[in-house]
Amino acid sequence: MFKSESHGRGWNPAPTSGKTGLFVGSGFHARPPEHGLSLHLPNSILVLAPHPDDEILMAAGIIRRALKQSARISVCIVTNGDHMCADTSKGVRRLGESLDALRLLGMDERNIYFLGYPDTGFEPENSFLARLFDEKDRLMVYPSACGNETYGLGSKPDLRYAHSGRHSPYCKAAFIKDLIYVIRLASPELIITSSQWDAHGDHMALYRFTHDIVSAMPNRISLWESLIHSKAGDDCWPLPNGDDFTRPPGFPEMLWQTRIRVPMPEDMLSGFQEEHMKYRAILAHRSALNFETEPEVAKYLLSFAKAEEIFWETVL
Repeated sequence: MFKSESHGRGWNPAPTSGKTGLFVGSGFHARPPEHGLSLHLPNSILVLAPHPDDEILMAAGIIRRALKQSARISVCIVTNGDHMCADTSKGVRRLGESLDALRLLGMDERNIYFLGYPDTGFEPENSFLARLFDEKDRLMVYPSACGNETYGLGSKPDLRYAHSGRHSPYCKAAFIKDLIYVIRLASPELIITSSQWDAHGDHMALYRFTHDIVSAMPNRISLWESLIHSKAGDDCWPLPNGDDFTRPPGFPEMLWQTRIRVPMPEDMLSGFQEEHMKYRAILAHRSALNFETEPEVAKYLLSFAKAEEIFWETVL
């Protein structure tokens, strides 16, 4: 979902690591791309993506690097990206595109999971996950235009159905149960998800759900968050040119200085942007890229194909 206007909400972060060493976090040794050094990742990583395509925008380089290091990498797509569709056709198409993009990076489909929840809008008041997070009645069902229970693909159903033969209702209790289930299934040392500072309600709420669940778990799991929709607007950030991400307009300088910068693996880079592996993985999300009718959306999405990926570590 492309948003061009500023959202006017302040930056109110939860505690982060506060590190000023920009390439160090969680005990994993990230180095600046210009030094040509590498990042050693933990042995088990889970990427929690709010929608199809966010897994690539956030962490295509991390996924590729983890595979090259023989780390166990799992990806979970939380909603089906089916906003403004009266049936499941858009969601099914978008989930298939995530499979295509992740296969391009070399992922084993057995380590890709779909929770199967709906996408009902960008703004917090319309966002399925934001409304769910604020809901006091944990059994209240929030139906979408597609229905009132989870779904996936015929060849790869939603996770609850794959493991129990039943779909989950669109309610808070079921969502928390499914999110806990996939975290335990992946058994990660590191979770990468969307950011608390993101302007998209689903992105912000997924971070909050994940933070609360991980904080209550007995084993220590590191949590990195990734910004996709700056509150300055998608037409302002990220900039389409340049190898590195610049600070979004209005984003606090001190907070920006605590980011973790992870260089893209060498085998993903090319002198020609069109041959950049992350660029090609973004192109696999064909439903989101209509170059003729929505060129600004394509420009925004492809602007994430840079020589680095950036994250913030949350102290739990």
